[in-house]
Amino acid sequence: MQGKLVLEREFESLRELSQRTGKTYRTLHRAVRAGKIKTVRFGCSVMVPKREVERILARGF
Repeated sequence: MQGKLVLEREFESLRELSQRTGKTYRTLHRAVRAGKIKTVRFGCSVMVPKREVERILARGF
């Protein structure tokens, strides 16, 4: 249970990032595949570190 809390604080899913940026999930997924967004994989989940989220919100991708 504690591991999940760490994930929620330090990472965001692409869907959460989509809601915050107003970009579609598909657009974000393409940016990940193009190397424009740094991600971390946890099993089947693709997560974006909070530092990367802050960069995207400040400057875009």
